[in-house]
Amino acid sequence: PSTTINYRIPVDSDVLIEVFNILGSKVTCLVNEFKGAGDYQVEFNPQKENISSGVYYYKIIIAAKNTGQRSDIIKKMIYLK
Repeated sequence: PSTTINYRIPVDSDVLIEVFNILGSKVTCLVNEFKGAGDYQVEFNPQKENISSGVYYYKIIIAAKNTGQRSDIIKKMIYLK
């Protein structure tokens, strides 16, 4: 059981994707790097992280260096074994 997270970068940007549990504690970091404009995807596999069933949130932060714009997106996901 894994989830693929798809995201689009409009301009070259720093990208950070983190997963949090229901209490707000960070579970894992999936992406933390500079990426060029385009469409991307990353896989979240809870079994690799030894994560139990429950509700989780992932946060995508896209920060464009040249324009100073920042976009924060938070989505909910449910993991059932």
